[in-house]
Amino acid sequence: WMNRPTFILAAIGSAIGLGNFWRFPYLTFKYGGAQFFFPYIMCLLFMGIPLLLQELSLGQKFQRGDVSVFRGIHPRLAGIGLVSVLSAYVISWYYCVIISWAVVYFIASFKHPLPWGEASDYVQACDPTAIPKAMEFFFKDVVRYFDDDCVPYTDGSKVNFSVYAFCAVLFVWVVCFAAVFKGVKSSSYIVWVTVPLPVLFILIMVIKGAGLEGGDKGREQYLKGDVNRYDGLTGQNLTDAIEAYETTQKGVWSDAAGQIFFSIGVCMGIMTSYGSYNPVRKPIIMDNMIICISNSLLSFIAGFAVWSVVGYLQAMDNMAKGKTSSIGLAFIAYPTACDLMNKPNFWSILLAITLFTLGIDSAFSMVEATATVICDT
Repeated sequence: WMNRPTFILAAIGSAIGLGNFWRFPYLTFKYGGAQFFFPYIMCLLFMGIPLLLQELSLGQKFQRGDVSVFRGIHPRLAGIGLVSVLSAYVISWYYCVIISWAVVYFIASFKHPLPWGEASDYVQACDPTAIPKAMEFFFKDVVRYFDDDCVPYTDGSKVNFSVYAFCAVLFVWVVCFAAVFKGVKSSSYIVWVTVPLPVLFILIMVIKGAGLEGGDKGREQYLKGDVNRYDGLTGQNLTDAIEAYETTQKGVWSDAAGQIFFSIGVCMGIMTSYGSYNPVRKPIIMDNMIICISNSLLSFIAGFAVWSVVGYLQAMDNMAKGKTSSIGLAFIAYPTACDLMNKPNFWSILLAITLFTLGIDSAFSMVEATATVICDT
């Protein structure tokens, strides 16, 4: 690594990804708001922090990737390293596709009015009372899940090829190659742009969200959960709703653990690879704490940016208000909200860059984990 701050920044960039922006805020809402923080923090303290410390330390001690590390512990353990690295590489295949959609939105955001905007001349093939423009634009024009007649893809249907997404995927892989073709010597420079930038943009989104109509209601939902889930229900309907909610709550610990594992990036060979480029006797405990806490802190802050926009859409009674997680949030709800704000092109470009920079560090770190193992071999 170029220096210690570069290593910390690269590891934070690998840990921070799209899940911090579109999954953690939704899980917090799903499991009753701030009460989700307890299982999340427990999983962080007793699984995330110790496992990350172990991976960084093993990589640093053996100066190799995951396969050589486990083979160094015992020859029969090499398969653990192989499967972990393989899992990271397979994840990168679809992760780069998701990032490519952000590239498509970035290019589309320079058109005024926005293609999915209410003021655009975009002709909808779908029923406008059931499917908003932003949703049709994403599924029909970006990913081609809908055909030109708005018929969704089913097994056996004719495949609709998305030229825009394909070209964007090629661009994303070129960026990944540029980040890792000289190992961490090349990524050392890239992370100084791709890590601080999304953090800055998310803070701007939080500030913007503070002034949006209905933003306070959205933030209240983020911290308290759906407090109105039982409104208007009586008798058997109320009983069924309570039972359904209690059944949902049983998954809180598994989802908290899953969020910690996937968000920090442990058990995928990434942090072992990054640690292998440190000096053997480098102190690592403080770096480990900085990486873990930074990852969780950004997840918490991103929740305010996300739920301010959700509250804004609810106040506008927009059809996209129900998209509160995953691609529905990032590529339907948020772009819809951008169109309703002043200077919609600016906010749409900001969103696209944020999604791209959030994802690209995680993507090329997964490729780096694989490349390290290949170079070791």
